[in-house]
Amino acid sequence: MTSPSRGCQVLRKHGVSSLFLFALIVLMTQIVSYFHNSLISPVDSLYKPDGTPQLSEKAIMRHVKELSENIGYRILGTVEQDRARRYIMDEVLAIQKNLENSPLSNTHEIEVYYESGDGAHLFDFMNKYVIKKYHGLKNIAVRLSNGTDASKEEAVLVNAHIDSTLPSPGATDDALAVGILLENLRILSSQPTPLTNSVVFLFNDAEESLQDASHMFITQSVLKDSVKYVVNLEACGTTGAEILFQATSDEMIKAYSHVPRPFATVLADDVFRTGIIISDTDFRQFVQYGNLTGLDMAVVQNSYLYHTKKDRALYISPGTAQQFGGNILAILQYLTSHEANMNNLATSDTVYFSIFNRLFFMYSSTTGRILNAAVGGLGIYLAIRGSDSIVLPFLFQLLTVFSAFLFPNIWAYVFGNVLNKGMSWFRNENWPLLIYLPVIIASIISSSWINKKSEYQTFKATILVFSLMTFIPLPSAYLATLIDFFMILALVINDFVFRKQKEVHLLSYVIGSIGSLTVGLEASITMLDIFVPLTGRIGIEKVADNIISTICTCCFFISFPLLSPWIQRIRSPCFIKFGFLLSILVALSSSYILGGQDTYYDALHPRRVFVQHMENITSNEFSLHIATADSAPGFDKLVSNVASKISEEPAVKTEVNDWNSDWDTVYPFSQFLGSYRIPLNEESNFEHKPRLSFSNKVVENGVANVTVTVDYPGLIWTVLSFDADLISWSLPELPKYVRRHHIREVSAYGINSYSFNMSYVDEPIFFDFVGLDAIGHYPSKFEEGEHRPSMRMCSSLNEVYLPEWIDALCMGVVSAAFELD
Repeated sequence: MTSPSRGCQVLRKHGVSSLFLFALIVLMTQIVSYFHNSLISPVDSLYKPDGTPQLSEKAIMRHVKELSENIGYRILGTVEQDRARRYIMDEVLAIQKNLENSPLSNTHEIEVYYESGDGAHLFDFMNKYVIKKYHGLKNIAVRLSNGTDASKEEAVLVNAHIDSTLPSPGATDDALAVGILLENLRILSSQPTPLTNSVVFLFNDAEESLQDASHMFITQSVLKDSVKYVVNLEACGTTGAEILFQATSDEMIKAYSHVPRPFATVLADDVFRTGIIISDTDFRQFVQYGNLTGLDMAVVQNSYLYHTKKDRALYISPGTAQQFGGNILAILQYLTSHEANMNNLATSDTVYFSIFNRLFFMYSSTTGRILNAAVGGLGIYLAIRGSDSIVLPFLFQLLTVFSAFLFPNIWAYVFGNVLNKGMSWFRNENWPLLIYLPVIIASIISSSWINKKSEYQTFKATILVFSLMTFIPLPSAYLATLIDFFMILALVINDFVFRKQKEVHLLSYVIGSIGSLTVGLEASITMLDIFVPLTGRIGIEKVADNIISTICTCCFFISFPLLSPWIQRIRSPCFIKFGFLLSILVALSSSYILGGQDTYYDALHPRRVFVQHMENITSNEFSLHIATADSAPGFDKLVSNVASKISEEPAVKTEVNDWNSDWDTVYPFSQFLGSYRIPLNEESNFEHKPRLSFSNKVVENGVANVTVTVDYPGLIWTVLSFDADLISWSLPELPKYVRRHHIREVSAYGINSYSFNMSYVDEPIFFDFVGLDAIGHYPSKFEEGEHRPSMRMCSSLNEVYLPEWIDALCMGVVSAAFELD
């Protein structure tokens, strides 16, 4: 056995090389972070010095500010949404007029389609089903072509939505995309080269109401049959580069390869398809109902402000609009050229990824499988090659991986569920590393202590693990292949150049870490950027810390896979004890400091709270409903404090399920909410009453047919829920094996009634109805609706009762119950 003094001598011997590798890791982290966060410099001028048009961030941001600040909250069903449509139409017509008065009037043609329609579709989300019904939506579709019928036969659709959601002014989501479309229309219609294929710019009326206007376009528009591809522009953040997170055809990925600043990874595509990310876009409607392939792109960094009152132009980082807009311009320039193959419509599982937002790689899935198999097979061969058996080192390495996932998850459970300190890392994407990275390292050190095999054997066992990962049947297996390739290269150089058959040369660690310290680190930074803010809206179940600890472990292994053999290199009791104790000390200290904060939030990293001031016109009861969609501690206390100030009765915790209609206003997202009800003592102030009427009822052989008419004067975003054994109805297909039905309806400003027919097993049906007061949502309608009790309550909550680190969606809601006997 090595003596402690001898062990410490070993540690001192490798101290310089350890510091060298640590410095390399720090340097590479800084380099990767720099490229990850760097953006194209903003451009102000509309034209270059030679007079040719250029894309201007200043022009894009002018549109963003007009829509999100001057017009403001563009909630479907409000006059502000009408104003936003008129503004966009005026800008489009101005570009059209400029073209007609320019020398290029015979080169390009702009056609404007103002399309209105009604419709319905079945929307499923996280195993919940809702019927979406819409009336009077108005899309603005603009086709840019060379004026010939041939160019109009094949078009690429580029989409952005006009509306914003409660309680957000929607600067990035999605006024930024609207501005990018307008600027791209200006640029493309000002270039001297005629377009081979046309572009349809769609300014759609309603995405936030569950993708109604995109459904209307792809099922009803006169232009829909000419569309071959779609590019969808979205946002769930306010800063940084936009990421390509869905790409479904070879030709569209080829189009993306022309962008000046690529930020894309098929890993994001694979993750998005799992449903882990609780979000969706218009892209779904174009794929489902139009059978289109294309690209789905979004700004994702700093999603703390997503769907909050602070989604404002002020918080969009300089360069984001320039880079996003420039990338879209490059895509459209390629797709409208003779180079594009508009008939290559097949979907694919092409492997694609970028490095440092500068280099872009794409290859077919077949090529990917061959590369993965070649690298993985070579790695397996080199790992098992030699006289020494690799079985035990491999098993020890699997134990290391297992423990690196197990112990952080145990600590995550204790930290979040036992100590009730979950999500204390929330307001900084890197803070989770302070808690879980030391635990990961401590677990690896512990496993390495059990492993008696040599550094060289452990190095080969690590390669074997990653070599087996290359055979994972997903496009994102490219990540394991890249990391594995450089480790294999390091092993080959170590064995045949350095001739270190039983040892590992220091440079082998440098060479072997090239893949992990580039694509691995970049993927890790991206995952933390996305998932840490996301935990603020994944539901009240206390799983956020376990999700983040698991992500931290994944990030560690794809960034620093060679830690285990390095530990075996330094292996000594002194090092093991010191490293383990230091890791545990750092984990406990970080957990104590972060968990001991007065609040885990601040004004720019707010906690989202959902508030409804509800008037039930059937029972004449008034109540305040307060809910949250995260598992951080303190919500119970927050609600209790509010209840003590506004009511003589305490708050009562309510169960949110399909049969409790209180939160049907946000169904099916309501399944993630934890809610309290506070009784209020108020008098009715809402002058209009919703009404259900039933006509033309006929019963035959126990089956009833009836027409249901819903009148909702003064309300928007109504929801009707009921239990019935339906046989058929005039709405989209019935969800299978579902007896509880939800119909969410939205309409353009000025529409306040709709009807549908249904056939059902004759028995009494009890309907629950909820609807938003059209001038009862805060703060967008405060001046107009300040006489409402709901607005006075929302104002008091936001200005007095709730701390500044709360971002509250606050709205007035009217509910009622009706019976069909």
